[in-house]
Amino acid sequence: MNPNLSIVQPLLVQAGLTFFLLFWMGKERYQAVRDGTVVRNEPGVRPTWLGRAGTISNAFHNQLEMPMLFFVVAILAILTGSADYPMTALAWAYVI
Repeated sequence: MNPNLSIVQPLLVQAGLTFFLLFWMGKERYQAVRDGTVVRNEPGVRPTWLGRAGTISNAFHNQLEMPMLFFVVAILAILTGSADYPMTALAWAYVI
């Protein structure tokens, strides 16, 4: 298999995890609003999500920080032709 194609697999898994957390966060936030457990602050200030909704929200926001650097490094590895087997193994190690 072409190493450039095999490094795409961990990228897709990481992106899938991000989208999974996005939809899960939406479900939990909807439930928190229905249950009235969200703390609404002044207008213009983000609400405080308590319990599970807050935990999943934090996990999702973490996916928008460090994994972005992972995506950049992996895409640069593909573009420069250095997406070999060790790089693919490192990508899988990061995702896991």
